[in-house]
Amino acid sequence: MKIENSLWVEKYRPKTIDDLVLPVEYMKTFKKYIQERDIPHLIFSGAPGGGKSSTARILTSKQGILSSPKDNLLQINGSSKETRGINFVSDVIEPFLRIPPAGQDKYRIVFIDESDYLTDAASHSLRAIIEKYSSTARFIFTCNYISKIPEALQSRLTEFRFEQMPMEFAVTHCQTILKSENIEYKDEDIKYIVNNLYPDIRKIVDTLQRCSTNSKLILNKDIALTY
Repeated sequence: MKIENSLWVEKYRPKTIDDLVLPVEYMKTFKKYIQERDIPHLIFSGAPGGGKSSTARILTSKQGILSSPKDNLLQINGSSKETRGINFVSDVIEPFLRIPPAGQDKYRIVFIDESDYLTDAASHSLRAIIEKYSSTARFIFTCNYISKIPEALQSRLTEFRFEQMPMEFAVTHCQTILKSENIEYKDEDIKYIVNNLYPDIRKIVDTLQRCSTNSKLILNKDIALTY
C-alpha cells in the first residue's frame, strides 16, 4: 500500500491549484505560472493551515511547471538539523544546481519548507547562490514568520501571504473525508477536534484518522488536546 493511500493527510492533500482555497488573484497568478511553465523565486509566508506547502508542491509537480520533478526538484525540510545549516547549502544544494535542468524544464527548483528555521549563515549563503544560478534555477521558500528571513534574502523573492483557511472550510473538509472513508461521525465531535487544532489542517486530518476505528469516529479528547 502506498503511503499516500494510507495516510489521510497525503491522500486528501490538494492535487491541483483548483483544489486550494486561495484569493482569486493568487489563483490567477499561479495558473499563469503553470501555463507559462515559469516562476520567479517565491516565498510563501503565514500561519500553519493556509496552504503554503500544498501550493509549493503543486507548482513543483507535473501538474505544475515541472515535467520532470524527479530530476529537477530538490525538496528540503528547513527545520531539520541535517538540512538547516550552511554545510547543507554547500554540500547538497549548490551541487544540485550545478547540473543543468533535465528534459524540457527551464529550471531546477529548490523547495525549502519551513525556511524560517534555517541558520543565518545558510540564509545569507543562499542569497549569493540565488544570484549565481538565476538563469537555470528557481527557489521556493515557505515560512511561518517572514521576519525571520533576512531582508537581503527577502528582497530577491516574490512574497505571497497566506491567510488561515476559514474554520467552516475545516469542518466541511473533515465531513468530506469521513464520508469518503465511510466513517460514521457526530458533527459535535468534528467541531471539537477543529476547535482545538484549528488552523492546522494537517493536524486536524491526522487526528481524524487516529480517532477513526471500526468505521466510526470515536473522539479521543486526549489526542485532540495533546497533539
